[in-house]
Amino acid sequence: MQDGKPSVVIKAGPVGRRTMQGMRHAVAAMAGQGNNLIVDDVLCDDEMSEYLSLLSGFELYLVGVFAPLECAGRIQQEFRL
Repeated sequence: MQDGKPSVVIKAGPVGRRTMQGMRHAVAAMAGQGNNLIVDDVLCDDEMSEYLSLLSGFELYLVGVFAPLECAGRIQQEFRL
């Protein structure tokens, strides 16, 4: 956030929303088959509540990673090497 306003705004249309909803349901289906998962996702709007509902029967650990934009860009470049 900068000056109390979001520095980045992410918007998805209907196809993007359906795609990401399908991914959340696929994650739940994979967990339901006994798979241990690590899921990397960028959550927008009310997506967390859907994950929490879909995965309510599983042991769930949430990890948030927050970094200044310049730091995140540097880390991303290092991973590409």
